[in-house]
Amino acid sequence: MQFQSESGRLRQSLMKSTEIAKLNRRRFLQSSAAGAGALAIGGLGASTARAAGATINWMGWEEYGYPLAEGSYATDNDITLQGTFASSIESILTKLQAGGIGTMNVGIPTWNYMPLFQESGVLQPIDASRIENLNALDPYWQDFEGVSYKGERYSVPYLWGGLPLVYRKDMEIPIPQNWADLEKPEYKDQFCLIHDTTSTMWHWVYTVTGVKDAGRITKKQLNDTIAYMIKIKKEHARMFASSYGEALDAIVRGEVQICAQGWEPMAAWAKDMGADLSWTYPSEGSYGWMDTIVLAKDAPFVDETYGLINHALSTEAQVVVGDVIFCGAVNPSAVPKMTPLARDMYTYDSVPSFYDNAPLIHLPPLESDGKHATYQDWLEAYERFLKA
Repeated sequence: MQFQSESGRLRQSLMKSTEIAKLNRRRFLQSSAAGAGALAIGGLGASTARAAGATINWMGWEEYGYPLAEGSYATDNDITLQGTFASSIESILTKLQAGGIGTMNVGIPTWNYMPLFQESGVLQPIDASRIENLNALDPYWQDFEGVSYKGERYSVPYLWGGLPLVYRKDMEIPIPQNWADLEKPEYKDQFCLIHDTTSTMWHWVYTVTGVKDAGRITKKQLNDTIAYMIKIKKEHARMFASSYGEALDAIVRGEVQICAQGWEPMAAWAKDMGADLSWTYPSEGSYGWMDTIVLAKDAPFVDETYGLINHALSTEAQVVVGDVIFCGAVNPSAVPKMTPLARDMYTYDSVPSFYDNAPLIHLPPLESDGKHATYQDWLEAYERFLKA
């Protein structure tokens, strides 16, 4: 089953920024125990070990390869890491469907896409007994039910975060407490919206409908949300950024004061670009996410692949998740070893509390249930928003 692709997701659009890529590569080289050797062996898109032995093909956002390449696991085990960079979550599925079975080892999609992947026949169940470091994960992630589907485990938590409202610390207008505050006169032309399909929509669904599960709304609620978004876009926003990279540039320059939705790492990257940003989760609710590692059907070098998944959850790899990617680590043993900046970005003392106002949400139904708007309905509604 094929589904229309969303726009490039936030991590892809930000990480394709040349400046951000340079910053992250520098951080990786500075923090890596392997030093220059970890990246000098060809970069994350090329092989990251010598050609002999096992080749493990992974696909996900570019920077997601840094934790995999951290340390000496690959070289010690004669493994070549071969990365293919995603342009969307759906592009990982498409790669698997178009010749990836039997050649690809792991994909790194967001957790709520895993049922779609499994129903498409591109995954194999994961044997948790072969991943020792699962026992080292935060209890919240050890108990997370979203790694399983129809009674079988298909994914492993890798990293996490949310989509908050991002703002300049030096702005003279008040920090919005609600998404609806952006309708107030003092915010007119002070913020940008960002093109990211469902990720542009989740928080406005909460604002308009007041539902607790934004992925389960009626077609009327969906249409009401799009009408409100069009109003915000036409009458209040200064710009509609085509990507998170464009939005980051705009807020760093001071062209806008607020990004109405953002991503926590934007603040860390902006610091290197000369701007001081922060973020907040408005009262109506925001979108929380967690990206997972899935095992491709008929993956070659299964033993080495399980070893790599285990390594991705290790302390040394998870430190890179925090210090280089500025995402939330799933292994709490990594937290004390992070820089203060990375350590203080997330609620590591209580992971569940992070999701109180940015819950993890299932995708809209893939097939009609006679009550709720489907995923395809969402995509068509978003096209109306784009054209308005």
